[in-house]
Amino acid sequence: MYMNNHTPKILLISRLSCERAGTRFMVRGVNDGGHVANFVETEQLIFIDSMDDLILSYIQIRGTVPLFWEQPGLNVGSHKVKMSREPEVSVQAFQKHMKFLRERYGQQVVINLLGTGVTGRSQGEAALSHIFQIQHINCPWSKDSAHIVFDFHQECKGGGSELLEKKLKPRIDEYIRNFGYFCLRNGQIQSLQRGTMRSNCLDCLDRTNRVQSFLGLDTLMKMMEYIGVANNGVIVQRFTAKLEEMWKDNGNRISQIYAGTGALQGSKLIDGARSAARTIQNNLLDSSKQESIDILLHGNLLNNYLAALSRSLLPTSYLYGNV
Repeated sequence: MYMNNHTPKILLISRLSCERAGTRFMVRGVNDGGHVANFVETEQLIFIDSMDDLILSYIQIRGTVPLFWEQPGLNVGSHKVKMSREPEVSVQAFQKHMKFLRERYGQQVVINLLGTGVTGRSQGEAALSHIFQIQHINCPWSKDSAHIVFDFHQECKGGGSELLEKKLKPRIDEYIRNFGYFCLRNGQIQSLQRGTMRSNCLDCLDRTNRVQSFLGLDTLMKMMEYIGVANNGVIVQRFTAKLEEMWKDNGNRISQIYAGTGALQGSKLIDGARSAARTIQNNLLDSSKQESIDILLHGNLLNNYLAALSRSLLPTSYLYGNV
């Protein structure tokens, strides 16, 4: 990247948690330790060494709904959501998860992208979303942790970022401004990020990718204002195009790990091929892939009831194999 007399570097780093790692239909929801499947911390950075070693950083997180739920059986087309434990049993694990987020990232805003329709393919999502909202309301930290319900498929039908700008941003803009971003200049901290957006859909893949990309690009504009180039259309377009490409690639990589294919992008031809590939991958190949992940992380196969108990009772140092 080039910017006047400077050469800024843009980085997008996603860190996937190993605490509840696994494949799409093999690992869902939360465990007894409060860790959720597909929990990813994504950091967007701009580094300009010729501007007093300037570092600008913005962090977002994603993770599946922190309840005990699953999608058993053959998963083709619309996938049925089943609560694997009663909602009352999820309270302790849910609160552990929210406590972890607050301690690590500060104030939280949950952006819940699940469907809200009471009939059709989104019926299971709507039930899951409803229980998620109830658990959040009853959580001790609900008063200062907003829960934004935004049915992505319904709200953004036939559109993209322009609908997110119109419908989602007004509901979260205040939190975005209050949270800010991290800024380090000349070795001195200029500002801190005071909270994070926790986005989720059912898989925390395609819809979540779209929303996180939107939030990242919105924060990019605020960073451009700080640098002093927000009025330079050429530079802004250059940064925006590059970051859009990086977010797209980031979404593909996360999807490849969790679902076995790249992310769905809105192209009927590409999305159709990837959906078919996901069906084959998830139903025929994910079992052996999950076994490999368990052996890599735990040194053995922890996929039965006693193994689940050991994970909840023993510290991770007893479970993970030596690297």
